[in-house]
Parts: sequence; structure tokens; C-alpha cells
Amino acid sequence: MTQATLADEWLAKGLVLFNSNEYEKAIMAYEQAIRIVPQSAEAWARKGDALYALDRYGEAVSAYDTALQNNPVIAAAWLNKGIILNKLNQPENALIAIEKVIAINPDDPNAWYNKGVALYLLGKFDESIIAFDQALALNPAAGKVWTKKGDALQKLGRYKPALKAYDEATQLDPSDAEAWSNKGDVFRALTRYEEALKAYDSAVRSDAGYIRAWCNKGGALMDMDLFDESVQAFDAAIRIDPNNSVAWHDKGNALLKSGKYRDALRAFVRATELDPENAAAWFDRGMALIKIERKQDAAQAFQHAVQADPQFTKAWKNLGMTLDDLGRHDEAVNAYRQVTSLNPDAK
Repeated sequence: MTQATLADEWLAKGLVLFNSNEYEKAIMAYEQAIRIVPQSAEAWARKGDALYALDRYGEAVSAYDTALQNNPVIAAAWLNKGIILNKLNQPENALIAIEKVIAINPDDPNAWYNKGVALYLLGKFDESIIAFDQALALNPAAGKVWTKKGDALQKLGRYKPALKAYDEATQLDPSDAEAWSNKGDVFRALTRYEEALKAYDSAVRSDAGYIRAWCNKGGALMDMDLFDESVQAFDAAIRIDPNNSVAWHDKGNALLKSGKYRDALRAFVRATELDPENAAAWFDRGMALIKIERKQDAAQAFQHAVQADPQFTKAWKNLGMTLDDLGRHDEAVNAYRQVTSLNPDAK
């Protein structure tokens, strides 16, 4: 048996293991092939696929790079590298990889979709829509592309076509929780709250564990001054993930607005425990403390807020006012100086 034949056998074994979801064993098989033929682009690319399946993204990119050094026209390796780089929030590098795919195969709808994702992450929403449209021209039944196109349109404030895009997505896949939730966000932006709630309900029916949909439903209910129902939505999110700082913060805001200041404080305390760098949560914690006349503690909360975000003008102002009330006038003056430095027109 030749070395090349032996390497092929290891590749075949690795593929069987990969298709059986035995990714670690597949990697070992591909490494055996690589030991025999170190320049095997296929072995390196398949190893990258197995590493990708295990969410070992850095190692996967390295394997794809080696494969592409040996064979620069493996479109799948370029595509997967681009997808991973998007996941790692490196859209500039992702775009370079995906453009390689399009150069090799301009009719690959996944390449156009992922180009759109990279452009979206770069904030180039108009260009991302062009890429999504190209993907849809090649595959009109791709629900995820309609959803992402809707997201880009929403970012541009183009709510009517965004709703149409989400409608396409949910018609193709009525269980697409993300599309339903994002459609709810558009209705909420348009202050069409009843329709927003229906969309969020569709999202959580499709995926009861979708925390963002529960939180956004809670936000819509809060916009409607339905604070008790809002708290129930945030509690649903917290039951799914008790360590979700956003849900605790949002719950605190609903309780604060409903006048339940001590309950609000408990929620804000939990939010700041989970995310000590959340300036807004510290600010709201300070507001709850003000409401229950704990001004010393409120001053400390506002201080944490400006430490987390030194550009937070409103927190500096509230810190100054609270320090004034406490008779700490020199410290208050310093806080007010920060306010005028950040906003010269502030009074």
C-alpha cells in the first residue's frame, strides 16, 4: 500500500467519524493523514471542519489557512474561515475570505449571505442589503437571509420593507423565533405595541428559551405602562438564565417606574453584581436609592456609573446634586465641572 493510499484511508475514516458527529476522533484520523502527507490540503481542510464543529474557532482558522496555503482554491475552506471570522467579530478579515469564495464560485448563495453578514457587522447596511439580495436571487427560499435583510433595513429605519422581509422569513419558516422577535422590534419602534406583543408571543412560542424576545416583550409592555405584565416577562427571561444582567436591569426599570423602589433596588443590585461595568445599571441603582432616601449609597452608585462610563453626563449631574444634598459641596463642584466639560451648554 502506498503512502498516498494509506493517507486516503485515514481521510475516509475521518469522514465517517465526522458524519457520525465524533469530531475528536475525526481530528485524530485527519492528523494521521497529515503525518503521512503533510501537504494534504484536503486533510487540513477536513481537520478545520471538525475543529469548527467543536467551536474551536482559532484552531479551525489555522487549519484552514494551512489547507489554503497548499491549495488556494478550496472554496469551502475560504467560506468556513469567513463564517468563523464573522462569529469572532472580525468582519474585515471575514470579507477578504468570503470575496475569495465569490471569485471561485460567484453563484454560491451562502457566500453572498455571509458577505452581507460581514458588511452588516461593519455597519455598511446598504451594501449588506445588496449582498443579501444577491443571495436571495440565487436562493429565494433562504429564510435566514430574509431575516438578516430585515435587520439591515431596520437599522436604516426602513420599517415597511423590513416588515416585508420578516414576513417572508416567517412564511418560509413559521418557527423562526429570531424573525418574529425582530419583527416585534419594528412594530415597537412604530409604537404598534399590540402587534409587537403578538410577534414576541410568536417568538417565544417557537423558542420558549429565547431570552431577548422575553426582554423585548417586557420592554414593549413597559412602554405601554403595563408594569406588572412587564415584570412577568422579565421574570420569564430570568428563569431561563438567572445570571442575565440585562433581564435583571430591565426588571428593575419596570419596578422603578411602577413605584416599587425597594424591589427595583434589589433587581439593580443583582444587575450590577452580574455586570459591574454596566454604567446604566449603576445609574438606575442610584435613582432607586434616591427614591428611598439613601443618598449616601446613591452617591456611591452614581460614582460607580461615572467610573464605568466617564462620558455619562447625566450620572455626573446626579452625582453632583446628591453630593450637594449631603453637604459635600467641594466634591459636588468637581462633578458639575465634569458636566460642563462634557456639555458646555448644560445648566
